[in-house]
Amino acid sequence: MSNVCAGCHNSVKGIHSLRCSLCSSVYDLQCAGTSDKRFNAMLPEKKSSWKCPACLNLRPKLDNTNTPIRNIQKEPVCDDLSSHVADSNITLRNKMGGSSRSRPNASDNSNPVTEASLQKILDSFKSDMTEVIQNAVTKAVCDKFSTLTKQISDFHESLTFLSDQYEALKLRVQENDNIMTNLTKENATLVITVKDLTSRLAYTEQHLRESNLEINGIPENRSENLLNCLNQLAKVVNADIKDDDIMHVTRIAKINKDDGRPRAVIAKLRSPRHRDILLAAVQKYNKYNNDDKLCTNHLGIGGTKKPVYVAEHLTPANKILHANARLRAKELNYKFVWVRNGKIFVRKNETSQALQIRCLDSLKKMV
Repeated sequence: MSNVCAGCHNSVKGIHSLRCSLCSSVYDLQCAGTSDKRFNAMLPEKKSSWKCPACLNLRPKLDNTNTPIRNIQKEPVCDDLSSHVADSNITLRNKMGGSSRSRPNASDNSNPVTEASLQKILDSFKSDMTEVIQNAVTKAVCDKFSTLTKQISDFHESLTFLSDQYEALKLRVQENDNIMTNLTKENATLVITVKDLTSRLAYTEQHLRESNLEINGIPENRSENLLNCLNQLAKVVNADIKDDDIMHVTRIAKINKDDGRPRAVIAKLRSPRHRDILLAAVQKYNKYNNDDKLCTNHLGIGGTKKPVYVAEHLTPANKILHANARLRAKELNYKFVWVRNGKIFVRKNETSQALQIRCLDSLKKMV
């Protein structure tokens, strides 16, 4: 047995070789087209039945000095190669008299499958595959770009619509801002006007009461005579008030119906001067009779002795303002809180300046 490779004519070293089961030729693993890993995985039966590439292609081995046998099964062969091999086999059978079992003669002049022919077939296959792939890629890209173009067109239309809507909304917002600005200005003007009108109305209401006195503490009685009570009060405090100086005397409704005190008595005098005369007389009497100030017993009303208070007739708003001023003055230790001609004044001590309380905000000026 020869230990020379039938493909490359080199000595076969070691046991890494295969022997053809038909022609008994020895091939190293490279010429046999088998890797070491594959060779080691082969079963002994597989190795003993192995056939060389020449026997598989039914072609004799010619001069292999320059061209060693390659593994023609390693790469997939296209239909052209199969057709070429089939045509070559038919030609050989015809020359040998149609015997399909006869081994081809070594002197056959048919061309073997060379590396150049295989390369040519592979190049042709590559060219065809490249063209097919290019066409497929071009079609896919065109389809994709067509879809993207449509999407971009739809997006552009949507963006245009949104832009128009935004411009319309912006214009509407600007108009609303202008309206809001005008309304704010008008509201500020109206607030000032309302404050001015409120102040004028309060002044007018207070002016209508300039000749009135409010008397609190007189018990209620169905048979009471308020005119006699007022004359008796004027006599007690020694005020120069006559019957014809008293225009009208009546009781008014309570602001708080749950208040248990008797209703206040309102006396309308002839003029603010007569009102001031009676007020001054009451203050003078209380000042000089500190232990026996004006009370119900002085008015000839029997029963429990109760104090009687005489003051200017204030509007409901001024009454609330006067009450808040007294509370604020008590918190800040103001000594004097008084009313003069319907106006409320406070003074912290004898040397400080008097402060007029015109509204609730004026209370913040008290420090």
